[in-house]
Amino acid sequence: MRAVLVVVASVLLVCGVPATAAHADVDDFTFESLTVDYTLTRADDGTSRLRVVEEFVALVPEPDQSRGMRRLIPDSYKDMPSRPRLVSITDGEGRPRPAETESDDGAYSMVSRADGYLHGRQTFVFTYTLDNVTWDFPDTGWEFYWDVNGVDWRQPFGSVVARLHLDADLADALTGRMSCYAGAHGASTPCDGIASEPAPDGGVVVTASRAQVGPYQTLTMAVGFADGTFTAFDSSMLASPFGWAQAIAGVGLLGAGVLAWR
Repeated sequence: MRAVLVVVASVLLVCGVPATAAHADVDDFTFESLTVDYTLTRADDGTSRLRVVEEFVALVPEPDQSRGMRRLIPDSYKDMPSRPRLVSITDGEGRPRPAETESDDGAYSMVSRADGYLHGRQTFVFTYTLDNVTWDFPDTGWEFYWDVNGVDWRQPFGSVVARLHLDADLADALTGRMSCYAGAHGASTPCDGIASEPAPDGGVVVTASRAQVGPYQTLTMAVGFADGTFTAFDSSMLASPFGWAQAIAGVGLLGAGVLAWR
């Protein structure tokens, strides 16, 4: 199996004060579950787009230690810009939670920080979008190959479930190659199961799951598509409007230089 690309990094509870003897360790909690809904689409230029809805259910101990949650993801995939954009952070009932974002050193941080301490069963729903999330692998062709929770967790998960939603056009491009794994980085241990079923809109939903995901372990899902289903991001200078603007500006400067010489 190819090396797993860690697309989703880590989540940390945000401590309100520095950890001391009077306050429990900020990492002293567990996740009851993580349920993720991915909606994969194809842009007009053929590149891939992804809408992500992640529902984390955290079990926070009673001692005052946590005010909220931080979701941290890389801002690129296979050297392509993923351009993460936060849509919202809510609780399990859809009520907005405080939200702030920051980009630094190749990572995109989404934070929900409450005024007071949180205790007990806490649900955080992160909704965000990504670009360029598929890749043409030499051995298997085009795939959506994704780490669902990532391997940087110190906490265990009671369960991890990921659902990939595809419209009718992308459903027709499926090759039938589907697999999922669970464990540490690069693990080849199969998950509990991966299967597809028709969706009411004529598309398909592919579901992968794993119970009892341990610390520093992840659920990984891979779904194959026919050749030509997607287009890779074009990183050449003239592939973007900014590149064309630079080129036109360069020509203008060259013309100014010629006139000055004359």
